[in-house]
Amino acid sequence: MSKLLYYCFVEKFDLKNRRLAVVNESNPQWDIDLSKLSLCPVSYVLRERNKDFGVIKVRTIFNSKKVFNDSLWKQLGKPQINKKNPPAIFNLSIKDLPDQQWKPLPGFEGKYVISNKGRIKRLSDWSAGYQFFGEEQIISLNVIKKDKSGYLYFKLHPKEDTNPKMLLRLLYYCFVEQFDLNDRTLRIINENEPLWDIDLSKLSLRPIADTFNKTIIKKWNRKISQNLSDLTDELILHRK
Repeated sequence: MSKLLYYCFVEKFDLKNRRLAVVNESNPQWDIDLSKLSLCPVSYVLRERNKDFGVIKVRTIFNSKKVFNDSLWKQLGKPQINKKNPPAIFNLSIKDLPDQQWKPLPGFEGKYVISNKGRIKRLSDWSAGYQFFGEEQIISLNVIKKDKSGYLYFKLHPKEDTNPKMLLRLLYYCFVEQFDLNDRTLRIINENEPLWDIDLSKLSLRPIADTFNKTIIKKWNRKISQNLSDLTDELILHRK
């Protein structure tokens, strides 16, 4: 992000040159001041960071170049999809998808963004621990399977947060309606079929109590139906 801002509004340079980095000295980083962006050799950036870590070297992380989330595909039972043009949640290409919109990931502004297509992107030109992120990267999603349903989640760099982040919860917050993300009594219901075909209009925010009550009612209805069926069978046998 900082590279593109510098290129478009400060000075043009070779965007493909991995030896160049744009340093963002804005504070906080997401409150970007163009006058505080500077173009420097990566070696200089690493040398400055190495001063803070003594003899420990900072490692530059570049884009993995992966374009398909094979792990998620296997977790979901290897569904029949076009791997050359996969659904958004399987797509790890850094290229934007049609009609894709990006918003800052709440609590991690300037470091991660989320798209309305269900993709998470780690931004470039920042560091965590001994790693400096020299290029943007789409973060791989995973799934927690439960009964017939599943919950998509992702993980950030452990120096930022060690807790898994639920994708649909953040999607709803960023693109449908904001709510208290810390309120664990609220749950996002996903009515999309299949799971990976994300349509924001089919996401809804409901209290866990509602979904719990509906589950109980369904179980009782099934039980009542079974009891009625058994009773009908007994009456038929009795008449015979």
